[in-house]
Amino acid sequence: MEWALVVAAFILGLALGYVARTVFARKGEAQANSKQLEQTRLELSQHKQEVHDHFDEQHAQLIALTEQLNKFNQQWNDSASTLCPNSSNKKLPTLSQTPAASAAPKDSELTKLVTNNAANN
Repeated sequence: MEWALVVAAFILGLALGYVARTVFARKGEAQANSKQLEQTRLELSQHKQEVHDHFDEQHAQLIALTEQLNKFNQQWNDSASTLCPNSSNKKLPTLSQTPAASAAPKDSELTKLVTNNAANN
């Protein structure tokens, strides 16, 4: 009779141990998932900031390029009018610059660009 109780207690201990291990494993898994989610959100935020900084840098470079082209066109027009005063209809136009606020992409546009790029890759 004692052996039956020992075997029953052993089986009951195995069952309770299995249940406890399963419960703790789920809690640990949920905790690991939340840490991974937070890490992924942080990486996404950093990536968005990098993309935003990239567009700001490109915008500044395009403004500088536009200014250089305008300077070149002005010099070309001045030289052309000095060297060939009769051909005034061949002047190069100056490029216009858009205000920085309207030219910079918005966060929703960046999100669309990143989403479309990820879908294409």
